[in-house]
Amino acid sequence: MNSTRAYDKTKSRRDTLSALRNEARSADVKDDARFQKMIGACRYVLEMSDQEIGDALHVSRPTVSRWINAKNIPHPVMRKPIFAWIGSQAARKLRILEDDEGRSLGGSTETVYNGAMVARARKK
Repeated sequence: MNSTRAYDKTKSRRDTLSALRNEARSADVKDDARFQKMIGACRYVLEMSDQEIGDALHVSRPTVSRWINAKNIPHPVMRKPIFAWIGSQAARKLRILEDDEGRSLGGSTETVYNGAMVARARKK
């Protein structure tokens, strides 16, 4: 029963990360509400603090807080690289999660690096 619950939680996390990654790829930079929703999702889905998000995007923690609370939103031109960063972070966390799942199952996995498929043996 416990292993089933853990699998469901992992599957849910994987689905959430995948949805965030896909949403970041297709996000409309002119949509203020979408930006606010996605930057807020970083805190929960990517498990990052306002400070960590700010450091990664080279802005202050209060700026990130203002974005999340819709008190201030960056110009649409600046949103595209922010969405790209969100998508890349979600993809990175997704790869880590899938690698961890593969390790627990043993065997090998295939990982994409720069468009090339590479098979790696798992360490037990």
